[in-house]
Formats: sequence, C-alpha cells, structure tokens
Amino acid sequence: MTDLFIDNSSISIVNSSSSSIPIFRSWSYDNYNEFMILNFLSAFISGSTYTMRIGYQSNITRDLHGLYMSDYVDINGQKRVFVTSQMEPTYARSVLPCVDEPARKAIFIISVIHDSSYTVWSNGAIDWTETLSDGRTLSHFRPTLNMSTFLLALIIAPTSDFACRPDRLIGSNNIVSRVCGRIDILPQLAYADEVAYKVLGFFNAYFDIDYPLSKIEHFAVPDFSGGAMENYGR
Repeated sequence: MTDLFIDNSSISIVNSSSSSIPIFRSWSYDNYNEFMILNFLSAFISGSTYTMRIGYQSNITRDLHGLYMSDYVDINGQKRVFVTSQMEPTYARSVLPCVDEPARKAIFIISVIHDSSYTVWSNGAIDWTETLSDGRTLSHFRPTLNMSTFLLALIIAPTSDFACRPDRLIGSNNIVSRVCGRIDILPQLAYADEVAYKVLGFFNAYFDIDYPLSKIEHFAVPDFSGGAMENYGR
C-alpha cells in the first residue's frame, strides 16, 4: 500500500472458518517495500479462511496513475474532467489495500457510489443498481475472475459526454463486444469496433477456448499515459 489513509479503529478480522478470530493489535509500515505489516494478539491457523475489514481513504490525483482525474473538452468546448484508472505496474496499492504483485490474484467485488448523471465502467458488467436516499446511485458490479491487481479498472464519467457504440454479440455465449468513449468521437471508433469484434471471434475459434467473461469493452481515454492497457473485461 502507498498514500492510503488507514482508519486504525476499523481494522479487524470479522469472520473466520476456524473457531478463533485473531484480535488486531497494531500495524507498521515498511517504506522500502510499501508493505503494511499487521500485528495480532494471536496466531492465524494454517488452512483457515479469514475475512479482514480495513477502512481507508485515498486521494484522486492528476498523476495519470492509480485512480486519477483525466481532462477532456466537451462538445461545447468546455474543459471537463472524469475519473479513470491505471493500475499497472504497482499503482493498485495507491487505490486500495492489496497484495499488489502479479502472482497474487484475487476476486474483486466492486461497488461505486456516484452521481446519477454519471455512468460507471469496470472489469465486470453492472449486476444491479440502487438509488440512495440522497439521490445518488449505488452501482454493483459482478465479481471479477481470479486476477492480478494491475488488471483492475474503473471509469466514472458524465453520461452526457460518454457512451458506447451498440453491443455486438460473439459466439454461442453471446459475449458482448463494444467500443466506448466520448460521444462526439464514437463515429471515429467504427473501425476499432469492427476489428475488436472480429479479432475476438477469430481467437475464440483459433484456440477453441471461449473468452471467459460476459463482456469486452475497449475504452478510448482522452488522457492516458500508457498508450493502451489490457484490463480484464475493459
């Protein structure tokens, strides 16, 4: 982890497959390795599964990595911002507490509270949404596959300015392929849309292995340092 503000009172083991739940005592930080070292009053039992809760906050920066604000100009010539992400190579640790190493994989279940005038995208499709008492929307995404942290992705953008081209269905599993970006450039993405659709169909047939997710989205981000990124599902 790096640049996270940890709520010490929130750290606890909330569930365990064993009969005992270790009690949190303290934590320290290894600056060189960017490790959060947690100390408990009792030992963990090998082979048991534990659920840990950590409350934290982090800043959304303009540094073009982690979770950051990206600039664009709308159709009226006004400068605006939206939120996007770049977790590669080790910037996921600035967004959430995690084991940010490629060999260490996990299933991520993501929910986002956002203004109702915004649309959100992530690795999985949106499973369901709810309207909160203050009028904001809570969007729940389907769980990801078991994957590395650098593949995580999140975009939160004004619905008035960002959208996707029509869905294209691939194979017997009806995998959704689509290309997304600013509404005013969607016509320019027709070729990318066609190539993305045909390439996925080709590789499904060539390897005789269907793409394992329900969707694959290609998003044109206006302000992105990496040039391109292979986020799983987006």
